[in-house]
Amino acid sequence: MDDYIFALQLTVIALGALLLISFCFVGLTRGLQWLAGMGRKEEEVATAEPEAPMATEVTPPVTQESTVHAQPTATKQTRTLIAGEGVVTSPMPGTVLSIEVEVGAQVKRGDVLLIVESMKIQNDISAPKDGRVKEICVVEGAYVRRREPLLTIEE
Repeated sequence: MDDYIFALQLTVIALGALLLISFCFVGLTRGLQWLAGMGRKEEEVATAEPEAPMATEVTPPVTQESTVHAQPTATKQTRTLIAGEGVVTSPMPGTVLSIEVEVGAQVKRGDVLLIVESMKIQNDISAPKDGRVKEICVVEGAYVRRREPLLTIEE
């Protein structure tokens, strides 16, 4: 009789373990499907944007006074900048961690202008050419989208 009870206990433990493992696999499968869906949405956004935009909307620089009580974000006031006039855009979405230059600063090709954090990785945004910083369009702590203008450089 004790052997039957022991066998029954082992069977119940084995069934419980199988049930637990199946729940883990279901959760893992749903997590992977969710991640795959997020990847598809990013691809759709990337393909929906034109490869070489003719004009880009830029937010004007936000002063420190306007960010004291609010989270830094883009404002609705915009003006159009023509691509190719020295506009440095963000290659990826992320948060501006630091701005390494000031308006009027002379920069050389390859100098670090800003540091943008994307997916917990700090990315240096470098100057594409020699020149002088004409305008800074973002503030530290602001979230930027892909291809959003960060600053302009004039020769």
